[in-house]
Amino acid sequence: RDVDLISPYYVVKMAKDFEKKVKKYDFTGVAVNTLASELFSDYASSRYTDRSHAAGYNSEAIELLNTAVGGNVLANNANAYAFSWLSDIIEVPFDSNNSRILDETIPFYAIVLHGYKDFAGPNLNMSDDFETTVLQSIECGAGLSFEWIYGDNHLLKDTDFDSLYSINFAAWKEKAISTYEKVNAAVGSVQGQRITKHERLADKVYATTYENGTCVIVNYNKKAVSAAGQTVEARDFVVVKER
Repeated sequence: RDVDLISPYYVVKMAKDFEKKVKKYDFTGVAVNTLASELFSDYASSRYTDRSHAAGYNSEAIELLNTAVGGNVLANNANAYAFSWLSDIIEVPFDSNNSRILDETIPFYAIVLHGYKDFAGPNLNMSDDFETTVLQSIECGAGLSFEWIYGDNHLLKDTDFDSLYSINFAAWKEKAISTYEKVNAAVGSVQGQRITKHERLADKVYATTYENGTCVIVNYNKKAVSAAGQTVEARDFVVVKER
């Protein structure tokens, strides 16, 4: 579908206008989406803006929105220029493009953020591989993200949102609860803790260590493995305290 782009030159003005207009409402937060992740240029001579200028404008706009809603600002896959003004980030990358030239994938983004910002990876109900995404969330110490509607999935068929094919709340409720309980058991106690070490213990077996000494070992293999003195069942994890 067609998308109208707004010059980054104007985003600060628009954020100021928004700040004025929302004062009469009881806002609990705002999502800035691509404002925190995509940079555009404007080559018109009267408002020339390159990508470095755009990063500055976007950052200033997000700061204004942060003030307007009391600090609760959500973004998708945010870039570093926005970090200071965000409370939550979703769609955080856990993987690489797995190009054949790469030897190993390191969840660097998650390692940098953990202990400083709350974040989650891809929406689980839209993931191509639900189980793997859950294991990646555990490896990275991430929260869980779902995208739902209360109505039936078929309501979105042949609309601009027909790519959202699996977002019915009732169909996902019980699985979401059980998955949350499983992930919370693994990484709930380390929220707010920095990641101090991330290791590859064996093929498809990774350990993430936090500053309080907790270590989470994740096994992506289809069979149980022994690593770091622990037996980790197939497609599962173990939590080791003060390793």
